Order: sequence, then C-alpha cells, then structure tokens
Amino acid sequence: MDRPLAQMEYDTTLADRAYSLASSWHSSRTLSDADLARKFSASDLQGWSATQIVLFLETLGTQDVYGKETVEAFEGIYGFNKNANPEIKVRFMSLVDMS
Repeated sequence: MDRPLAQMEYDTTLADRAYSLASSWHSSRTLSDADLARKFSASDLQGWSATQIVLFLETLGTQDVYGKETVEAFEGIYGFNKNANPEIKVRFMSLVDMS
C-alpha cells in the first residue's frame, strides 16, 4: 500500500519580512537620497535577528547591483558598519564591493 508523502508546512514569516524589505529597496533603487530617507528608517530592522538581517542583505545582493549612493543610504539608515556582528558586516561589505 502506497502512503502519501507528508506535506511539510513551514512558517516563513521571519524570512518573508526580509524578502519584503529587500523588494522595497529594489523597487526604490532609483529614488533620491532624500526620498530613500523618507521611505526607510532604522525601525525597519527593529526586533530582527541577525539571521533575518543577513537574509535581507543576501537578498539585496542577488537582486541587482546597487549604486554607491544607494549603498551609502543603506549605511546611513541602518548603520551596518557599526554593527558588531561579523556575519552582518561581511554581507554588507559584499554590497559595498559590488557598488
């Protein structure tokens, strides 16, 4: 007798937040610095784990190459250079290198 395969269901809520924010940045990459500062804020990442932030940065890195101005806006808004977590710093520096 064949048994049906178990259907796994995963809660992707935490990952979805990272994907959503990355998508918002991707669609906003042509905005001016002032518009970016109005649209995004440090509170975007409030309560996020390091893993979520890493996923956000990795997703940004797979979507497009961002210009220097946009990468500077990431830093100005989120302060990734001040973050003590090496995983976050490495992911951010990879965006800097690509810009």
